[in-house]
Amino acid sequence: MHVLSSILGALVRRRNRSSSYIDSMKSIIALHDETINVWSHLVATIVFSTNTIWCTPTYNTLRSITRLRVDCVAKKAFTIFIFQTAATLCFACSTLYHIFANHPQARWWQRLDHFGIVALFWASTILFILFFFDYKQYLQQVYTALVTASAILSLACLRGSPLHRPESQWDRIATHIVFGGIATLPAAHCSTFSTH
Repeated sequence: MHVLSSILGALVRRRNRSSSYIDSMKSIIALHDETINVWSHLVATIVFSTNTIWCTPTYNTLRSITRLRVDCVAKKAFTIFIFQTAATLCFACSTLYHIFANHPQARWWQRLDHFGIVALFWASTILFILFFFDYKQYLQQVYTALVTASAILSLACLRGSPLHRPESQWDRIATHIVFGGIATLPAAHCSTFSTH
């Protein structure tokens, strides 16, 4: 029990501020308040990047063995590749932010983290749109334009948000909620107007 309480105590201990990127990198092997964030995001980065690399040849193989139109399969394969890449980007950005959260430039890394989150929201929504509106190209174009414009607007709002003020936390949360809400519109459309 004493060992467990020691580990838990170490996990809530804040890291010392550091102006050295090397010291911040070295701190990932120690136990502190960012340990779980760093390692969970780092593992996810490795998993998604490995999956992206591993699946890329599979997409080309899929194109050759399917009876569907080649351009349709290629578009879907590319969309899955974009999603995998965005997931890798999202987790890599979060990993870097949590590694450098004790650095004076932490705000810049936090902005990068938010960029990764928006990229993953966008890519997962585009994936949904292209798969579920497969034969409705007009709806694909409308929802893709809406979600892309919303992602760009979200990034602009997040870029202008002062990260050092506690009250700006709600601005960031609201921005993600609004973008997430818009990103759910295609799914709401599918569930409302489904013919199944």
